[in-house]
Amino acid sequence: MGRDASSSEAGIAKLYDTVPTTGGATDGAVTQQAVVNAITDIKTNIEDNELVTSAALNDLNSAIDSLGTTVNTIDTTVDDILSNYMPILDNLNEQHIKDGIRSRELAQPGDIVLTATISGVENTIFMSLDAYNKYGSGDYTPIAIVVKPYDPDEDKVICMATRFGSLRNPEQGSSNAVDMRWGGYNVENTMTNYDSSYFYLPSNYYEHIANPIDKGTYWHINAYTDNVKHVSPYASGNIIAQVQLAANDPCNDTDGASNTTYLASITTATYTAGGTITNSYAAGNYPANDSCRYYNAAGKSWYLPSMGELQYIVPRFKEINTSFCKFSSTLVGHYFWSST
Repeated sequence: MGRDASSSEAGIAKLYDTVPTTGGATDGAVTQQAVVNAITDIKTNIEDNELVTSAALNDLNSAIDSLGTTVNTIDTTVDDILSNYMPILDNLNEQHIKDGIRSRELAQPGDIVLTATISGVENTIFMSLDAYNKYGSGDYTPIAIVVKPYDPDEDKVICMATRFGSLRNPEQGSSNAVDMRWGGYNVENTMTNYDSSYFYLPSNYYEHIANPIDKGTYWHINAYTDNVKHVSPYASGNIIAQVQLAANDPCNDTDGASNTTYLASITTATYTAGGTITNSYAAGNYPANDSCRYYNAAGKSWYLPSMGELQYIVPRFKEINTSFCKFSSTLVGHYFWSST
């Protein structure tokens, strides 16, 4: 959502260039400064990856009105700013509050992902749970929960669907957890073999042994199993940690999408839209993978996450589960397959 910094600068420069310099020296100078102040406020909001605030737009429109009818190009540019930085429907305009709606770059674990088509263009927004509880979703459809925040190296955030996978109705998913097999029992494939021993990730859901590098998270284990404590993917301050993992650590697998595509290529079980996925361990059956790839919320492509992607859920489990429970039953007490 929004554009990069260079686009922002270009839009602001266009708006600034349209401010007239004619008129009485004193009045013209004062009015022009009012416009410049309003532009600066909008520019700051854009550069901070936040939406333009209603107050900033009001200031800008007031300044434009005081300049008279000779600056229609400014009005056009305001519309341009609105369309590029505030892709929100009218009934969501009250949500122009600080941290209520975030850009992709500022999305946090537990934020709700919503989508809508406006004037034929698909728009995606990220809302905090507090904003969602207060304002609802309007004409937007909630489709996912943010799991891993924006990674500039990958240029993406990772999100989980608001529904559990389903065998009986995979296109729509389920509001409750479903027991299903991973599949492909005793079948050789070309996927990497990782260490399959148990390990514990720290979480903010339990409190036991404090994690020193990710404040507020704890390992829920006893003193006799200290050797299976795993690192957190986060460092203090909610910054993604650059942690060196052992070569055979399953959290090195970070490409669930490719795993899902590969498993689909070796699946021999057939599925017809509107039908049921066979829940079988047998060769050629990969029901957990199928329940994800046939999910069809908002026409998006969904996949069975890798261990490296799933590990981001555990440290921020409290926020993610609270948001998930707005749409489906709790994540607590269930086991989850990965594609690793």
